[in-house]
Parts: sequence; C-alpha cells; structure tokens
Amino acid sequence: MKKFIFAAAAILMAVVGCKEEKTLDVPEQDSIELSAETATVKEEGGHVNVMVSSSADWTLTSAEEYDWAAPSIKEGKDGDVVKFEVKENYKETKVAEFVFHAGKATAKFTITSVAGELPAVKILSEQDIKYSFEGGKLEVKISAPVHYRALKITTAPDSKEWLEYKTTLKGSEENEAIAHFVVSPLAGLEDRSAEITVSAEGLVSATVKLTQLAERVLRTDNSVYKAELKGGNIEVLMETNVDYKVEIAADGKDWLTYGKKDGNKEIFTAAALESGSRLGTVTFTQTNAEEGKDPLVAEIKVSQTVCLISWAVQMNKARLFPKWEDARPASSYRQFTLETLFNPSDFNRSSGGIFTVMGVEGKFLLRFGDIGNPVDHLQLALDGGNYNLDPKFEPNTWYHLAVTYDAGKIIVYVNGKPATCQGASSFQDKNGRTSVNIFPGWSYEPSGSRTFWYGYSYNKDRDFRGLMTEMRAWNRCLTAEEINAPNHFYTVDEKADGLLTYWKFTEGQGTTIANKATGKDAIAGNPLHGETNIQEIRQGYNTINKGDDGIKWVEVSLPL
Repeated sequence: MKKFIFAAAAILMAVVGCKEEKTLDVPEQDSIELSAETATVKEEGGHVNVMVSSSADWTLTSAEEYDWAAPSIKEGKDGDVVKFEVKENYKETKVAEFVFHAGKATAKFTITSVAGELPAVKILSEQDIKYSFEGGKLEVKISAPVHYRALKITTAPDSKEWLEYKTTLKGSEENEAIAHFVVSPLAGLEDRSAEITVSAEGLVSATVKLTQLAERVLRTDNSVYKAELKGGNIEVLMETNVDYKVEIAADGKDWLTYGKKDGNKEIFTAAALESGSRLGTVTFTQTNAEEGKDPLVAEIKVSQTVCLISWAVQMNKARLFPKWEDARPASSYRQFTLETLFNPSDFNRSSGGIFTVMGVEGKFLLRFGDIGNPVDHLQLALDGGNYNLDPKFEPNTWYHLAVTYDAGKIIVYVNGKPATCQGASSFQDKNGRTSVNIFPGWSYEPSGSRTFWYGYSYNKDRDFRGLMTEMRAWNRCLTAEEINAPNHFYTVDEKADGLLTYWKFTEGQGTTIANKATGKDAIAGNPLHGETNIQEIRQGYNTINKGDDGIKWVEVSLPL
C-alpha cells in the first residue's frame, strides 16, 4: 500500500514540473519611432523639434556632416526631444538625412531647407552709364532697406586714378540714397570703364558699369599734302578712334589712287605730272556716328605743282617792319596798293580784341576785330573812322589780301574779290584827305608816333595769329584784272612798274627778309626786320614795345 502511494506522488510531481517549463517569457523586439519623419524649413531658418519613442537608449547618425543643420543631442533615451537648428538659406535648396538607432531598430528623419531670395540693393539710376570724356560729377541713385550709412561703395582698383568716390547722402524717398563721384577728364582716344559695387550686410549687392567715352575724333596730321611731279606715294597720318570711309573727289579721281591702310596711315598714290598744276580733294567720313549726331569729317588737299612760295613766317607774338635804313620812301601817296598772303591759325580772342594784319595805327590799318566787329572779320581803320568788312574768314585757310587807295577812294580785295561794308563796294576816307603817308619814319614809337608794321599795332596784345608771306607795296592802284592774273597771289615781276617794295620770303633763315624789288620805282635795299617776344619797356617818361631780333620761319608750299 505504501509503495502505491509513493508512486502516485512521483507521477504527480513530474506532471507539475512539465507544465512550469511551457510558461517561460519570450524576449521583446527592438523598436524606435519619431514624432515626425520629415520637416521643411523656410529660407530664414529656425529650429525643428522631434520626440523619440524607443524600446531602449538611442543614438543619432547622419550621412554627412551638415554645416547648416545641427541636432542638439546625438544620443538619449525614450521620450527625449531632439532640437535641430537650421541656418538661413538664400543660395539653393538643401536636404539633410539623419538616422536614429535603438538596438537593431532605425528611424529616418529628413530636413529640407528651401532656398529664398535675399533682400537686394537696387540701382534706381542707369546701371550701364555712358559718360562724357570731359569728366565731371556723377550721381548713382540707390534703394536699399538699410540706413544709407550702412552702404558700402567700392570701385575697381584700376579706376582709382580717374574715378573718385566722394560720399553717400540720404535721398528724398524712404530707403533711398545717392552716391557721389567725380570723374576725371579723359584725354586719350580709347574708352575706359569701371565697375561700381554697392553692398550691405545681409543684402544682395548691385553693380553699375561706368564707361567713359573718349572724344570721337577724325583728324589728319596735315590739311595739305604735296605730291612730287614724278608721282609716288603720299602717306596721311590719321588720328582717329572711329570707323570711316575714304572718298576721292572728282578733282583727283583721274590722278589720285587710294592704296591701303597701313597701321595709322592711309596710303595714296599720285600719277606723274608733266606740266601745270592740279589739286585733288580726299574726304574721310565717319561711318559709325551715334544716332542723332552728324558724322565726323576730315578733308585733305593733295597738290601737285611747281612751288612758287616755300616759306612763311609765324606771326604769333612777333612782328615784321621796314626800318628805312637806305632809300627813304615818299612822305605820302595819292595812290598805292598793299598786298600780302596770310593764314590765320585761330580767332580765339574775346569780344573787342584785335588781330593786326598791316599798316599804320591811327592812319591806315587793316586788322581783325575791334569793338563792335567780330574777330573773324576785317576792319579798315583810318584816321577819319573805321569800316567793318562783311566777309567772314576761316582759320587754317590761305587768303590773298590787297587794298588799293586812289585819292581817298579805297577798295579791299579778298582773294581777288572786292569786299563790301554795309552794302558798299568801296570806301571813302571820311576826313577828306586825298593822300596817306603809309611809310612814316621808323621808330619804336616812344611818344605815340606811329610807324608801319606787319602783324602788330599799338601793343603786344594785338599781334596776328597765324602765317604771313609775300608782302608788296606799289605806288599805283592795281586793277582787278592785275590782281586776278594767273599766279599773281604768289609772285610778281620784281621789275614791275610801280613796285616799291617786294619782300619775298625765300631765305628760310635769318632775322631779315630782303627787298626783291629792282624796278625804276623800287625803294632800294630796306629789308624787313623781324622781332619776337614783344615786351613793354619803360624809357624815361615813355613806354616802348620792343622784342628780340628773330623770325619764326615755317616751310610751306604755295599754291596749294
């Protein structure tokens, strides 16, 4: 009986032990969850918060190191909040990827930074400025959402010598400012440019392109070129910064040929000339003139002839005069003719100014200007009054001038044509005199006495500006036919009747010009003397004007 009881107990214990093994716990799986899987941040930046739910402690990794998105912590426990700081973005859209790890479980978090546009500096005036070669003040008008003193103005280093920034002042409108500059004059033939940058912290900068346009020029080194009788090449040196075309006028088409452009030279070829003379015209005309502006034009003359005059005298601050050292002229003349060739270089003298051609101050004088008379018009100044002549003269042009006097009746010829005054073709000496002493005794005029001068009268400020040559005096009135005879402007017979003096400029050197007249009426000897650098000199109670002995010779070729 006892054996049975123990056996039953053993069986019961075994059964109970088997049931306990079947109820053992199974381990839980790793898990991690985020409060959000993605986040989008605008251009101004900010922060993003993410709560982590995990079955265990967690860590955070990223595909790369981001300098614009950073987490506050990189490890933690269930329930922690991660704060991501995202910087502002005004460049391009960016994406950052982060991964949270808890055991074997992972969760991805993606941040997208959307790029925006920075506030920008705006240029209210022109951003591509074309500026004159003359230079001057320049203003650039600006709009920016900052105080005008916060604006930074910079220019290219290579423009510092000609573009100077001065200051920036507040404009008339809100957020408006004006930057002030000074632009230096441009003397060269090439344009120059500079970039002006306007910037401020937190703003997109703006630039202005400034181009200073050189003066547009089209010039030749001479206006007249001489071709040899045997023909050959003629080189014309050009000073220009424009495109142009070359045209030979009808007067030169049958003997002048355009060759080619060689650097800054234009090459022409002249045919040989057997006899006579000829003059051809070549015109250079700009082809790229700005809209609304006339094209620039340069013109040259090409002459081919036997040269009759090779020398002239530069009369600026100079004068010529006879001293009457040998035979003396008559005390007065009822009839006479005075002639000369001249080429004015300019008429740059203020109103009332005087350029003297020839004659005796207060008696019989030909001059340009005077009060009430334009400086580019001749005036016949007599002791009985002044006559203003109608023709207008041009600079850098040769003119033949002849004046005849016949017992008070006067005719002035310009290039062989009688000049007029107030509709009259001749002038009458108002004082009623019928003779003039055109060659009084010579002196330096110490007490107001007057003598005969070329290119000078009264004081040193009344000089003639330009060239003079071929000076003659006659004791009779030349007729219009004689004055207009072939080559009369350039030469006459040295033995001609009535020729008193003939100062022909043939030397090219020295301080005097010989009198070539040798006819029966000639005043023998008596060269023209030259002086330069005329100065006022005090002599006792008198003041005289005296210069240095000398003549400024200039080589010419006349006729053109």
